[in-house]
Order: sequence, then C-alpha cells, then structure tokens
Amino acid sequence: MVVAFTSADESTDGWAQPGGAAAVHADGTCDGCDGATGFCCEGGGVAACVVHEIMERTMVELIGIAGGTGDLGRGLAARWAIAGLPVRIGSRSAERGQTAAEELAAELPSGAAPVTGGQLAELEGCDIIVLSVPFESVDGTVEAVADAADGCTVVSALNPLAFDAAGPYVVPVDGGSVAEQVAARLPTARVVAGFHTVSNRQLSQIDRPMDEDVPVVGDDEEAVATVVDLANRIEGCRGVAVGPLRLASTLESITPVLISLNKRHKAHTGIRFSGLHLD
Repeated sequence: MVVAFTSADESTDGWAQPGGAAAVHADGTCDGCDGATGFCCEGGGVAACVVHEIMERTMVELIGIAGGTGDLGRGLAARWAIAGLPVRIGSRSAERGQTAAEELAAELPSGAAPVTGGQLAELEGCDIIVLSVPFESVDGTVEAVADAADGCTVVSALNPLAFDAAGPYVVPVDGGSVAEQVAARLPTARVVAGFHTVSNRQLSQIDRPMDEDVPVVGDDEEAVATVVDLANRIEGCRGVAVGPLRLASTLESITPVLISLNKRHKAHTGIRFSGLHLD
C-alpha cells in the first residue's frame, strides 16, 4: 500500500514538499524521509516529516465495483471517474461488464479517469471493492469476489430490502447485518459499510453536486478513513466515520425509510448530520 500526503500551502514555512506529495511505504518511511528520525531530508530541510504532521490521504489506484451495472454502482463509478479515480466494473457476465463500462465512459466529460469492465473475478488487483448488488445476489457475488478481495478493503453498500403492498421493509439477516455476514465470509478483507443512503437519482445527475453526508462504519480505522476519503471525492458529499461495523444494521435499515419518504413526498433526499463540524 502506498499513501500520499497532500502538501500544505507553499507560503507556510517548512511545510511545502517538493512535488506536492510524499509517498509513504510499508516501513513507515517516505520518499525523501529520514526513517530513523521522522524528519524530512529532501532538499536539506529539517521540517517535521509529512508522514507524521500533515493531512494524509490513501492513494487508491483502482476501484472495483461489483454490481456496477446497477443504478448505485453506475452512479458511484461515474462520480469517482470524474474525480480522477480509475474504476473497473464487475458483473457476472463479462459482456455486460464491458458494455456497462463503455456506455458509462462515453457519457463522462473529458478528463475523467478510465472506466473498464469485465467479470467479477477480474476485480482482482483493485485496491477497493464496492459491493452494490441487489440483496438476493449477495451470496453469489461474495463467492465470486472472494479471491479478489483478499487483503483489500471491501465496502458493503448492500441493503437487505424486500417490498410488499405496504412498501419497503428490512429483511432480518443472521449475523446482525449484511455487512457483518460479508466480513465473516471474507475474513482476509477489511470490510467497511457505507453508501447505503446515497440517492441513486442524485448520483446519476453528474452535472450537479451532491448534498449528502455518507456515514461509514467499520472495525479497521485505516479502511474506514480510506472510504471516508472516497466519499469526500464525490462533489457535495461528506464522508463521516461513525463507529464499528456492528452499526451497519442501523445504516442498512435507513434505506427503506428514505425510499418511503421520497415516494410520499416525491423527493430524492439523502441525509445530513446537523451540528457536526469536521476538520
């Protein structure tokens, strides 16, 4: 894993880094860093190393989306590509994945990052895999991405939903939540839950900014921070770290509330946390 640290304003004494970012490696050192002292030595400076002192951002080189042919996956793929993050769409059918990627790429503005597609197994090599398939497809999808998910961050955007004459409702699941089920089945992945409440309709309107908070839960703080950053990359979204993965059941249960609310009031709402001021 490589981590990039954004540079501070060049007018600030001792903080600007040549090239605008410093790459940090698994041993805790960065390019131009004295690993023994933790001080930046590039250019002969003695400022505190950016590894320890300024805002960190995980560098994601490729995002895989399992279910990128659906509304949520397609919308996330578009927004991230516009933000400069390469995306690979995975589908049970290689042809569907490739077609979805080609169609989406044709709709994106110039300068967007590449969008490719193929089978679910071809998500191997992705830094992050987002699960955005219908609830009834969860078992097959998790099985198909098991090898690809080894060692990477997996984001469950899955909702255990069903519908009857009264509208949407949450289907009880074993293990507390779908996200916790996924974590149990992918023990070598770092499973995080998020993006359950994001409006598909708003995501698809790529010429307009979003206006939503994206709560993220998980037991691995680094993985949570990575996904919060991904949410922040979507214009108008604010990623919010909430707590452990056991809270995923609460996030999953908000979706039918939003569906009912939007249907009743003919709206396309998301959620915002009032009174929350993040650095």
